[in-house]
Amino acid sequence: MDPFKVIKDQFVRQYSNAGLIILTLFGFAAYMSHIGAYDMVIKVLTKPLSTSASRSS
Repeated sequence: MDPFKVIKDQFVRQYSNAGLIILTLFGFAAYMSHIGAYDMVIKVLTKPLSTSASRSS
């Protein structure tokens, strides 16, 4: 068996899997942005910050 072919096949397999994962993540992020989930997450995560800032004044 050719060692260079084995290495090439491993690289192709790894990078195609990584590409599929990246594509899926970007699709998920675009969908969440489209339905407004990103704005809701920001609102929920910044709510505790706004209450602690009002207490310190």
